Amino acid sequence: MLKLSILIPTISLIWSYSLMAQNDRITVLFETGSGPGFISNNVRNWGYHTIGFGAAYRMKPLFSVDAALRYHNFEGQRYGFGDGETNVNASENLHGLSIAIGPEINLRCRNGHEFSLTLRAGAMVQRTNQYLWQDGQERASLYYKPLIIPVAELSGRWNLWLNNSTALNMDLNLLTQSGKVQVQETTHTTGNPLPERNNYRYEQYKTYLEEMARHDNYSLFSFSAGIRKRLGADAPDKTLSNIPTTPSRSSWGMLAGTQMMVADPENGHIASGVHFGLYYSHLIRSGVSAQVEMQLKFGPSSILPVLFQDYLVTPRTYTYFYKEIRPTGIRMFELPLLLNFHSRSHPRNAWIAGIRPSLIAVGSVEQGGSVQIGTLATEPFNDIKIRSGVREMDCGLTIGYQRALWRKVYLDLRYTQGLTDLTHDNFFKRKDTYTNSDLQASVRLAF
Repeated sequence: MLKLSILIPTISLIWSYSLMAQNDRITVLFETGSGPGFISNNVRNWGYHTIGFGAAYRMKPLFSVDAALRYHNFEGQRYGFGDGETNVNASENLHGLSIAIGPEINLRCRNGHEFSLTLRAGAMVQRTNQYLWQDGQERASLYYKPLIIPVAELSGRWNLWLNNSTALNMDLNLLTQSGKVQVQETTHTTGNPLPERNNYRYEQYKTYLEEMARHDNYSLFSFSAGIRKRLGADAPDKTLSNIPTTPSRSSWGMLAGTQMMVADPENGHIASGVHFGLYYSHLIRSGVSAQVEMQLKFGPSSILPVLFQDYLVTPRTYTYFYKEIRPTGIRMFELPLLLNFHSRSHPRNAWIAGIRPSLIAVGSVEQGGSVQIGTLATEPFNDIKIRSGVREMDCGLTIGYQRALWRKVYLDLRYTQGLTDLTHDNFFKRKDTYTNSDLQASVRLAF
């Protein structure tokens, strides 16, 4: 027992010294990001989000071996199906966990800047859920067995080393599937995927569901930001002198970043987007500053299409009218009014709270027509537009966190909960609650 009590601390001491000796070689990384995804059978791709952990071993000053473990979430709208009487739309949600490893080339520059290019190969375990909607109402849900697929990643990275042990990390990452197309098997379904119809239409619908089960090739592109740490580094934080210990009396500058829009949490619909704008901050009392922002946000809309139909039947005429409105992108002009509560014990940190008024505009693609026998009639849906179904104004409550990364460079993380349902239920023929809620990450640069 005595030998064991001596052996364990000795091994721990040797391990810690080995890490200290490798302090220029081993780094670990945490990052998160979002961006567009491209799947061949999707008519619209709403959003792609990723959270990753990484590690790199520096073999030479210009060469490393890099490994990444990532969680992926992707959502989009599949192509629909129509047989003249039934119109079906489908959405898809993909969850995956990937691990990949490969070589990395590094280029160190002055003032702590470092640029890297990485090529990785590995595998991803993924699971897909699909949801079928008929004329605005949910018809069925399909849940598939997990698949293991080979993947390849290409990353371009920029590191800003704030000191000897910590770096601000930003990268552009492209993940692609390799290998042949696979057919997914369902574990279970809810609802009624197949209608009770005559044999011809039944077979058409069955063929459509078989196409839905095909796992298509895809490419996922993301912009990520995170923090990189060098293990075993025991250097003083040289950047503290560059970060103000008290908030300035007033400042203004620009901001830019990305957001994950959690518009429909009941059905799990998410979408990703980008934003940019200006801000002004003024110290109103010790430790508290007021901040006003003007920002523009862009992103895809995860609102499902709506179909309007009408019939006009007389002894001499028969007319069928239809119009489909398919929401596309969403644009928001926002004016957040915030209070920043600065920590006295940790001057680099601040907590954020406030309100966020918004003006909202939704783009759409419209398709309509009629089938007429006899006397021509005026189409009844000419005056129906997407603006009739979506609110133009909204307000939300915001909470968040701010950290000073460098002199005049700040990172904001905040969540905003929208207070109103943006979609009118009688227009979209659904009772979903679609709010202007999002999780936002921004980098602010003070002038």
